[in-house]
Amino acid sequence: GARVYLRLGESYNGPNDSRDVAAWARVAGNLYRHLVGDFAATADARADPEFVEVHNEPDGMFWNGADGDFHRLFRDSVDQVNGHAAATGRPIAVGGPGFTHNVVRGMAEPGSLTQSFVAEVGSARLDFFSAHYYGDCAAATLTRMRDWLRTLRGQMANQGLAAKPLHISEWNIGLG
Repeated sequence: GARVYLRLGESYNGPNDSRDVAAWARVAGNLYRHLVGDFAATADARADPEFVEVHNEPDGMFWNGADGDFHRLFRDSVDQVNGHAAATGRPIAVGGPGFTHNVVRGMAEPGSLTQSFVAEVGSARLDFFSAHYYGDCAAATLTRMRDWLRTLRGQMANQGLAAKPLHISEWNIGLG
């Protein structure tokens, strides 16, 4: 009953500041195509992801380029994946980009990568919005997490994403 959640983006080996975002987007699209078997993968190596998260923590250490370049990278990557999925009739939900725990601060900061993200990429390219929740074990409470989630949902609603699912695609905290 498990479903594949594919992340197309930088992770531990970052940071990325690609100036050739069109090439990066083609690579993202081709990785998706390889995974679903369009490049003659063996049947047992094929997977059909239900969710594709584009990028990872661009407001953290995994994107050091210009905000506009990231917005274009995200738009082009989403368009590549959606185009390939549509061409093969595969259902897919594409979103992201896995913002850091500091997303709530960034969304409140005019001109930040996070605050301008939805306006720049367009809400139609987001089947879901994803973020990561990390907390300090010594200070963690369920109330703090609840408040963080409520704040983020309110900020999403203010940017026209009230009906979009919120994925917490990384969560790491201890409660004692």
